[in-house]
Amino acid sequence: MKVILILILIIVLILIFFKMYKKERSKQLYEYLENFVKDVDRYNTIFPRKVIKIPVYYINMDKSTDRNEWMKKQMVNVERYYRVPAVNGYKIKNKKHDVVDGVEFYNQFDLTLPEIGCTLSHLKAIKIAYENGEEMVIIMEDDIYMDMMNLMDYSLETLIENAPDDWEIIKLVNHSQVLNKSSTYKEHSFHFYDRNKPAYSSGAYVINRKGMETFLRTCGANPYYLMNQKSGVTDTFLWQVSKQVYILEPCVVTHLNTKLNSTIHDEDTHGHLRVTKTIFGQYKEKVLSKQIKFSKVLIDMDNILKKYKQPYFLTCGTLLGFVRENKFIEHDEDIDFGIFSDDLKVNIDDILSNGVFSLKHKLGKPELGYELSFTHKELQISIDLFVYYKTPEYYWNATYFDLCNQTPNKMCRWKYTPFELQQISFLGRDFLIPANEDLFLTESYGKDWMTPKKFSYTEGLSGLYTNLIKEDFTSELIDV
Repeated sequence: MKVILILILIIVLILIFFKMYKKERSKQLYEYLENFVKDVDRYNTIFPRKVIKIPVYYINMDKSTDRNEWMKKQMVNVERYYRVPAVNGYKIKNKKHDVVDGVEFYNQFDLTLPEIGCTLSHLKAIKIAYENGEEMVIIMEDDIYMDMMNLMDYSLETLIENAPDDWEIIKLVNHSQVLNKSSTYKEHSFHFYDRNKPAYSSGAYVINRKGMETFLRTCGANPYYLMNQKSGVTDTFLWQVSKQVYILEPCVVTHLNTKLNSTIHDEDTHGHLRVTKTIFGQYKEKVLSKQIKFSKVLIDMDNILKKYKQPYFLTCGTLLGFVRENKFIEHDEDIDFGIFSDDLKVNIDDILSNGVFSLKHKLGKPELGYELSFTHKELQISIDLFVYYKTPEYYWNATYFDLCNQTPNKMCRWKYTPFELQQISFLGRDFLIPANEDLFLTESYGKDWMTPKKFSYTEGLSGLYTNLIKEDFTSELIDV
């Protein structure tokens, strides 16, 4: 008896431990997905959204108002979309033959009520698209995460132009083992659907007019006939009716059931999320790249300075990266802005009041060698604001630390030929830079500034920066 009690206790403890472990894993999964969505949102604020010209027909039950709002919010870059009222499977009285929500059907499969409703809803969407004269539509369910479509290198229309000529359906999301072939983003390609391998999920697909005709001819316009196929479950039935199904990989959309559980198979919600994590993982390097992070920091500071009508210009390594490579230098550690002293309006409190940045350091004073450095709270990337001072002969700004501590003023000054500012376009926005950028960069980095070189600030002080005012190491600045 005692042994039995001990075994029962051990089993109970194992079950408790397993439940706690599963709960913790679920928590980590949800956090990962929510953080990825934030990364995509950041990406989409930097790069203009690709316009989706193919009409979107999304299936939505009348009672699922939250899902309808979710879909409508994602349609900001869709030229035309249409809500298809879903067939409510729970209203079905006779699985073999019934009329529900104006749809008559015959069914030979052993399906649950929601499964019948789902398949009928897709056939209804196809029928409506055909009757509306559509040549091509995207049909999707109402828990699809569309915002990630902007991560594609090309628009969906451009990709489909290169699809095999005989396609009728192109699956945009695929829940099967094929997802495990690659963990990182790769160029999109089309794969013919192998009916001997699972390709789960009817979440989103493109269907052309020929494909619509195939369905209506095979399944009937109304009534619908769910028969003569291997299965009536939507994500099997659809791919069996059409013989020309292709899968677009990596997936360009996915189910995101962090807040919206599956209405067909609630028990599959966790599995959907695991697959979504795999799909997200294929784009991880793209949304977390240095270019994206630095772009976010630059734009956030740009928004603040524009709010306070503070003019500024790109300078130092940020200017060099833009002019030479039209991007941020990969080994650069911060972002550099310049502000003329006679234009200085914004103050530290103005910048901090927005809650995006924290103050890293304040050096010098507004009238002499002012430098402010801020850290982006979310991304932990620094942005330096250098004040530039004008004299009749030259302009200058100051930096600090290292060898600069050897000057009487504890700062280094950097000399530039006087310059005006010009407007350029970067990251889809307008920025100012020195008008004579070639001369500015030559004075800063030498005549070979077009050749990438990696060196630290300390190494630059030793001679790699070419415009240091060396006289400051022997004399104190009194009036500049």
